[in-house]
Amino acid sequence: MHVLLQIAVGAACVVALGVLVVAFLQPGKQREKIERLASTSLFVAMLCFFLNLLRQAIAADSELRMIVFGFLSAMFASGLILSSVRTIRALAGRVADDKTSATH
Repeated sequence: MHVLLQIAVGAACVVALGVLVVAFLQPGKQREKIERLASTSLFVAMLCFFLNLLRQAIAADSELRMIVFGFLSAMFASGLILSSVRTIRALAGRVADDKTSATH
């Protein structure tokens, strides 16, 4: 298994664990932090999955697959950046807006 797939599987496990923990926690700061970590892990999992597919498309010299998976990789990379910034802010205790959360 390629290292990107291993990272994706690990991140997916963090997402599953985060969803289970959030399901049983009362709303509050601790729950929001776990939500943010789980959402960031989801972006990591999806980015690694599509980067692995992009790597395979490059190896197969398939231009259509390179374009599609390159676009999806760019989208999830930008989402990962945004989610990471919000997660770091939440972990530091500086949330910009109380009306938004990681789940909506």
